[in-house]
Amino acid sequence: MEVYYIGLLLLIILWMILGKNRSTRYKNGWWCLSAWFILSIIEGLRSFDIGTDTSMYTYLFSTDGMDSFEPGFQLLGTLVHLITDDPTYFLLFIALITNGLIVYSVYKISSQPFISIFSYITLYYYFQSFNAMRQYIAIGIILVAYSFLRKNKIVTYLLAILIAIFFHNSAIVGLLLLPYHFFKISKKKTASLLKSLIVPFVLGAMVAVFFKIGLNLFIDIFPKYYVYLQMTEFAGISVVQQIVVNSTIFLAYLLFTDNKEYILPLGTAVALSFMISSVGLLIRFIWFFDIFSIFAIAEIWNTNLVEIRSKIILRILILTSSLSFMTYYLAMNVMRVANYSVSILD
Repeated sequence: MEVYYIGLLLLIILWMILGKNRSTRYKNGWWCLSAWFILSIIEGLRSFDIGTDTSMYTYLFSTDGMDSFEPGFQLLGTLVHLITDDPTYFLLFIALITNGLIVYSVYKISSQPFISIFSYITLYYYFQSFNAMRQYIAIGIILVAYSFLRKNKIVTYLLAILIAIFFHNSAIVGLLLLPYHFFKISKKKTASLLKSLIVPFVLGAMVAVFFKIGLNLFIDIFPKYYVYLQMTEFAGISVVQQIVVNSTIFLAYLLFTDNKEYILPLGTAVALSFMISSVGLLIRFIWFFDIFSIFAIAEIWNTNLVEIRSKIILRILILTSSLSFMTYYLAMNVMRVANYSVSILD
């Protein structure tokens, strides 16, 4: 697992070097490019037994058995086959695409790219992409789609959502970001805080009421997802852990920032987290919403609602708690990514 900490250290050093006498745009751009390269190399050159689903994907790629996947992922496999039949390169292409989409969205959206990427790694989203490869390509596309939505480019956003669905059917929930975008929450009024708390949970309750009907319809259309109905946890991430992490970030964002842009996606993640125990498939949908934590934490990092001394303490708490979270999960070998090795050395 040492390689992950070395990668983090490199990112920190590069951030410090690029920050000397450089404009913010220059610093963010070159650092994000460096982050894309480092994250992609580590993920893309991993051995086939690193990650719960990695061996399955490489086997299906090697045996031309990708017919059961969504058309976008099938097309990706076909294009890689035109270049090489080596599954190592298949993983590398996926890593380059996934991390490219994530890092690009961070560059376009985040108020503090370093903290967003730091959170992406330490809160284990990065390691989830080692396993849920199709879905994380879809998540990356949805984040890029959201960057268009923020500029009111509705048609481009909808086209991006359609592309995301071609990589993972669950990406259809990305359409919820459209009404979220138009539901504006005031930054100043006290009542807005109450709305911030209530709206996501009301939405969650509505989802709970209509979820059984919608879920049955979803399973009828995409029967391969039936297996997830039996899940109460996903690769070691328990229901309680999901609730605690999502709720903590949601409340911190609510209390320490004026910016309420991400309150609805985060609140939806919290509301759905409480329902995982009854329907394990929900974890697949939560990932599309709790990924916005990487932007919310950047806003918390930059908060002006506390005095300088408290702000320093808050930042230290963000860094230490995130690193502790990653260290704990790696020690537990969650998603089987801890014992890292390089595929070309196997």
